Parts: sequence; structure tokens; C-alpha cells
Amino acid sequence: MGEMRHPAIKRIAAVLFIILFSLSTAVAREGIVTWMWFENDPMVGYYRYQVDGEDENGWTVVDWSVTEVAIELDVSVVHTLYLQQSYDGIAWSPSSFTESEVYPEEEVQTQEPEETYETLEFLTDESGQEAQESKAESTAEAEAVAEAPEQEAQEAAEQQDSGYKALSQLDLGFGYMDYLPDPAGPKTLGISAGYTRTFVKYGVFDLGAKANVSLYATRELVSDVKQTQMYLQLNVLGLVSAAVEKCDIHLAFGPELCFVLGRDGHKMAGIAAEIGVRYHSTEKLAFGAVLSDHAYLIRPRSRCNMMDVRLYVSLAL
Repeated sequence: MGEMRHPAIKRIAAVLFIILFSLSTAVAREGIVTWMWFENDPMVGYYRYQVDGEDENGWTVVDWSVTEVAIELDVSVVHTLYLQQSYDGIAWSPSSFTESEVYPEEEVQTQEPEETYETLEFLTDESGQEAQESKAESTAEAEAVAEAPEQEAQEAAEQQDSGYKALSQLDLGFGYMDYLPDPAGPKTLGISAGYTRTFVKYGVFDLGAKANVSLYATRELVSDVKQTQMYLQLNVLGLVSAAVEKCDIHLAFGPELCFVLGRDGHKMAGIAAEIGVRYHSTEKLAFGAVLSDHAYLIRPRSRCNMMDVRLYVSLAL
């Protein structure tokens, strides 16, 4: 049969699926062989197929919507399906072909349905080299896809082995504290030290604890020591922290004790809440600021509220 070439056909590829169903019929060696295929060129308009030959008058022509053929055959021998495709039903591609499996008589009655797969390509002579290059690229992509899950699993294992990296910081600084809402209350300056430690990560947040010790004194410390009042604050707070680039922002809340020292000495107890930010300039050194509220609920005379602002230098431990 002389081959007719269509000038627009450069590369037409299809995958042919062979599905062999061995059925037990009155004749044990008979079965239904079903071939299925699909195309990867939306311009294809026609297929034609033939079993066990390529006789010019033996082709069965179907349109693009037909993608399978089922024929009752003797499954004890090999059968070959020849398949061609065309844009216009006049010029046809070279044949692609595949052979069916062989099932002896004693296997036909008990053989379960079986599927075999082969990849067939319809190619013109001009595109043979292109097909080889495409096949090499597909193989490389498949290998890359196969390596990706292995790499992700390895990274996850390494992260698990490394464990949780806790934040451990020592803060040293100074601050200003004032009574609120009493503007006549003492204005104080002082020093502070704090220690922050996180223990576990929950989503984007780090959960941990923070302990602070602050000592504030009124301005009489310089002019009249006897009239000076000092405030020693101790608290342990639960902490929630989130990292944002080189900063970590935290919220903390917990119980606090305050010892008022001086001419009006007494003790107070209450709760403290704070919000703060720490900027990490290097791996070991950071700078931060904190705004705190101290609500004292247990006091000999009355309830009071104080707020303070602290600036500090932070060292990673």
C-alpha cells in the first residue's frame, strides 16, 4: 500500500491501551479482545483500524469520537491490531500496531481480566529525532518527580532530628513607671531584668514563659533618701510569641507580687500583662521594648494600677 503523506502532519502521538478480557464461552478458546486508545492531537478527525493485516480494502474507518474496538477472536493465538489516524480522512499516518496476549485453552476458563499497556507513537520520518528527544525529556522529568518526594521526606526527617529550636533570651534594661489613673501618684525610674524561654511551637506561634524582676525608685532617692519609696516587682508570665523576619513579638500574662519599700512599706499582689517586641540585630544580640500593665488587687488600703515602659538589651543564651 502506498503511503499518503499529509504536509501538515509532523508529529501525531497516541497511547494505545490493550485490555484483554478472557471469557468462558461455549468454545473455550474464544474470547473478546478489546483495544482502547486516545490521541494527543485535537486536530485528528478520523481513525482506521485493521486486525492481522494492512490490506487496502480491509480498513474500518471511524471518526475521532471512537476510541475502542472489541472483537471476538481465538485467544490461543496472537492477533495484531493496526491503527492509523488522519486529519482529513484522506492522508493517513503510518500504522501503529500492537499484539494481543496468548491464553491457552485451559487458562481461558479461569483467567481473570488482565490489562496490559503499551505506548505507541504515530510518526513521520522527519520527526523521529524529535520523538527521541521528547522521550529523553519525559524520562528526565519523571526522574525529577520521583526524586522530589524523596527530597521532601529527607528534609522532614532532618527537621525532626534537629528538634525544636527554643528561644532563650536574657533581657537587661531600664524603665519608667507611673500610677494610673492617679496623676498625683509617684513617678519612678528603675532597672529591670527578664528571662524568656519558649518550649513548643503551635502553628506560627511559640509558647513559653517569661520571668521579670524590676526595681523602681521615686525621685527622692537623690534628694532625700528617707522620703524615697522603692517598688520591687516579681512576676512569672505565660508567653505567646511570633517571629516576623528579624523580630519576635510577644504577649504575656500572669501573676505578680510587688513589695513597696520605704516610708510606707507594704505588699501587693495582682496580675501583670505586657506586650513587647525584640529586634535581633545578630544571632546573639537583640534590642527590645515592653509596655506593661500592673493591676494590684490585694493591697491593705485600696486597689491600684501602674503602667511602665522598659527598654532593654537582650542576649541569646
